[in-house]
Amino acid sequence: MTSRFTLGIEEELQMVDPRTGQLCPRILTIMEKGEAIFGERIKAEMLDFVDDVVDDLGSRCEINYLRTLLEDPRGTGADRQIAVYQQSGSVDAVVRYLMQQALQDVEDISPRIG
Repeated sequence: MTSRFTLGIEEELQMVDPRTGQLCPRILTIMEKGEAIFGERIKAEMLDFVDDVVDDLGSRCEINYLRTLLEDPRGTGADRQIAVYQQSGSVDAVVRYLMQQALQDVEDISPRIG
């Protein structure tokens, strides 16, 4: 039985614990320190870090989609939800926003599957 490898930043960004010599996850530390150096560009830098293996893993389409999300001037989905909440002060408004977005996504893909 063969296993299919998938891209996982948590697997790619392990560090060696100096006390035990064991691999240990350090994604939060890396992101925090990287953010201080690269700012918001850290997420794109992380994608650049794994770019040379994404074709071998069959993950190019997913990486391109992540880049599209990162380049969205409106920010991430979480950023947009926070903005709706800050403007309205209402969780209901956030839920309505999410429902509108979901319906829009269905309308966007229905011509391709119909």
